[in-house]
Amino acid sequence: MTYKEWESRLVEELKGLPTAECLKITDYYKEMYGDRLDAGMNEEAILAEFGSPQSCAEKILAENAAENTDDKKNPPSAPNHAEGQAANNMRKIVVGVLFSLFAGIPLAAILVVAIASLGAVCISGGAGVIAGFVYIFVGAFSGAQGAGIAAHIGMGIGAMGVCGFLGLGGYFATKYSAIYSYKLMKTIYGGILK
Repeated sequence: MTYKEWESRLVEELKGLPTAECLKITDYYKEMYGDRLDAGMNEEAILAEFGSPQSCAEKILAENAAENTDDKKNPPSAPNHAEGQAANNMRKIVVGVLFSLFAGIPLAAILVVAIASLGAVCISGGAGVIAGFVYIFVGAFSGAQGAGIAAHIGMGIGAMGVCGFLGLGGYFATKYSAIYSYKLMKTIYGGILK
C-alpha cells in the first residue's frame, strides 16, 4: 500500500468528522510522513509505524468523542450579555468624553486665535481713531503736525505688532495642541478599545 492509498482510506474512515478537522489530521500525517522520509525511512516502515488507517481513525474518533463529552459536561460560561453591553457602553462614553475634551483643545485654541485676531483688528482700528484725534487736536492747537503723524504711525505699528504676535501665537498654539491631542487620543483609543 502506498501513502496516498493509506491517506484516502483514512479519510474514508473519518467521514463523521467535519472537513476542516479531517484536513488538519491529513496535514499532520503528511508532515510526519515527509519528516520520516527525510530522516531516511522507507514508505513501508513509515506506514507500519502509523498503523492501519482503520486503527488511526478509531483512535482519532475516540479522542474526538471524549473531547465533545467533556465540552458538554463543562460548557464554557457565557458572559452576561447585560454586563458586556454595559461595559461596552461605558467604554464608548469614556472615549466620547475624552475625544470631545481633546478635540476641544484645538478648537478652543482656534477660537482664542479668532478672538485675539478680532481684538487686534479692534486695537488697530482704535489706534487709527485715536491717532486721528491726536493729529487733529495737536495739529490744530499747536501747529505741530509732526507729533500727530508720529502718534498715528506709532499706534498703527503697535497694533500691527499686537496682531502679528497674537496671530503667530495662536497658530502655534493650535498646531501643537492638535498634534498632541491626536497623539493622546491615539494612545487612549489603543488602551481602551482593545
